[in-house]
Amino acid sequence: MIIFKGQRLNKGLVANAPSGTLFATSKSSFIDRELFEHWFEHHFMKYLPSLRPVLLIMDGHSSHISLGILKLAKENEIEILCLPPHTTSELQPLDKCLFKPLKTEYNKACMQFMKENPGQVITRYDFCGLFSTAYRKVCTMGNAASAFRSTGIFPFNPSAISDDIFAPSTVSKLPDAGGDHHTDNGTTEKTDANVQSDGDIHVPETMHVHTENVPSTSNGTFPAASKDTIENLLKVPKFFKEEKTASNKKSRRITTARCLTSDEVIQMIEEKENEKELKRIEKENRKLLRESRMEERKKQINSQSSKKGKSKRMPLKKISEISEKENSCENYCHYCGGYYFDDDSDDEDWVKCSEKECNLWFHETCTGSYGKGLDTFKCNSHKNI
Repeated sequence: MIIFKGQRLNKGLVANAPSGTLFATSKSSFIDRELFEHWFEHHFMKYLPSLRPVLLIMDGHSSHISLGILKLAKENEIEILCLPPHTTSELQPLDKCLFKPLKTEYNKACMQFMKENPGQVITRYDFCGLFSTAYRKVCTMGNAASAFRSTGIFPFNPSAISDDIFAPSTVSKLPDAGGDHHTDNGTTEKTDANVQSDGDIHVPETMHVHTENVPSTSNGTFPAASKDTIENLLKVPKFFKEEKTASNKKSRRITTARCLTSDEVIQMIEEKENEKELKRIEKENRKLLRESRMEERKKQINSQSSKKGKSKRMPLKKISEISEKENSCENYCHYCGGYYFDDDSDDEDWVKCSEKECNLWFHETCTGSYGKGLDTFKCNSHKNI
C-alpha cells in the first residue's frame, strides 16, 4: 500500500508501480484508522487462503486497533497478535530483514536515476518507478521466509533471539562520599590512588610549585597543609538514592504481547468507544443548550430595549454603550455562541485568541486544542497569518 500526501489521487502518480499495489491519500501521508480498515478489508483479506485460522502479526500503532477491524477479523477466523512495545526491531519480520535493504536499494535507484538524468530533480511522479525497481530486488519469497526464520516466528524458535538483546540497559554508578566506586560484582574500589585502606587521605608534608618565568615573592615552597583543609577541598557531595515503594495501582503501559481478537480486549475497546460516544453526546447537548440560551438572551435584550424606549427616552450614547457591552464579542463564544454569564453550571474554562489585537473568546472544548496548545491557540481568522 502506497500513501501519497493530498486529497485526490492523480493518475500520473501511480505509473510504473508494482502490480497489485493499493493506493491511497491522506493529509499527513501517514496511515490512519480509515486507511488501515480499507487495506485490511480490500487487500489483506483478498489474498488470504481458504485455510483457517490465520495469524496476523503487527505492532500496536493506534491506527491498527479499531472495533470494526477486530470484529471483522474474529468473524473471519483471523487472529491478530500485537507485539510488545519497543521490540519490533527484533520481533517484526519486516523491520528485521526487509526495510533496511529496501531503503538501500531505493537509494541506489535514485542515484542511478540522477546519473542518467543530470540536472533533473526526483519528484513524486518518479517515486513509483524507482520504488518498483527496489521492490522487485528485495521483496522476494526467499527474503520473506528468512525474515520469519530470523525472528523465530516460523519455524517457531524461541532461541533465535539471544537474551542479551532484551537485557536491561546498564546504568552508570556514582562514587559515594568516601570516594568508593561500586562495581557490578559487589566489590568496592577506591577511586583515588592517595586514599589509604583506612579511608584517610595521604597528604605530603610540603607541596612544591615550579615558578619558572613567573614573577613571585615566595621561595616556591608552601607550608604543610592541614588535613582538614584538603578534605574540605576534595569533599564530594553526598547523594541518596530514593527507593521506590510498591504500589497497588495498575499501570496502563502495555509490556507484553496481546491477542487483539480476544473477548477481553474487544470488550475493553467497546467500553472505551462507548465512553467517547457519551462524551460526544454531552458536548452536542452543551452546544444546543448554549444556542438556546443565546436565543433567550437575544429575546431579553430586545424586550428590554423596547420597554426602555416606551417608558423613558434614553440618550443615543447610553443606548449604544449598553448594546455594545451586552453584545460584546468578549461575552460570547465565537464558535457556538454560548453566553459567558450563563455558563455557571458548565464549569468550563474559556480561552482567548493568542493574537494581541483579537478579542474573541471560545469555550475550551470549542477550540479543539488541549494542553500546551491552548497557550498558542488562534482563531480561524488568524490561523493562516
